[in-house]
Amino acid sequence: MEGTDVNPRAREAYLVPTTADGCSSFKIAYTLEDELPLSLADTFHLWMQGVWVEGGFATVKPPVTLENEGTGSGRVGCTRRMLGGSVREHILDSGAPVDETRVATVLYTVLSLPMPFHEYKSLVEFVPETPVDGAPRTRVRWSGQVAPKPWDRYGVFCWLVTVIFSLAVGSAFSDFTRAARQRVKKQ
Repeated sequence: MEGTDVNPRAREAYLVPTTADGCSSFKIAYTLEDELPLSLADTFHLWMQGVWVEGGFATVKPPVTLENEGTGSGRVGCTRRMLGGSVREHILDSGAPVDETRVATVLYTVLSLPMPFHEYKSLVEFVPETPVDGAPRTRVRWSGQVAPKPWDRYGVFCWLVTVIFSLAVGSAFSDFTRAARQRVKKQ
């Protein structure tokens, strides 16, 4: 039941095929998707608080510090720091839920990370699905793209970065979906 986006700019920015400076093209790093038995708003806020603000749902996770809170429930402009500041991520744009019919989104980038890549961007989409027996459902799609450094002509180093991002985000996604399902069981 894919509807229209709350904020179409986030998806449009994600789909731009080249880096901001035009030096490199993005390559798809991962796309993860799952349907969760929560409302769109609950799913969005669980991801925002649990994954973005608190660093995920794993038992052992890196400490997260917010450099700034960002604006609104979508936290546009929020920058978070992990691993003592060696990793910094920033929410570029978002479309927080306004109802249960429109797709909510979060678009973020990595500002700093000691790895050989030029630019990275990720789009998390919260897609409302048709309720089953009155129970809400939301499809979460978490996609990421990475662009190689100009000197990485064949993308060899970028390929390694892609593998690392896939593993890290895959683990975070798995923990997030497990936490969402456990939340429903407790209700």
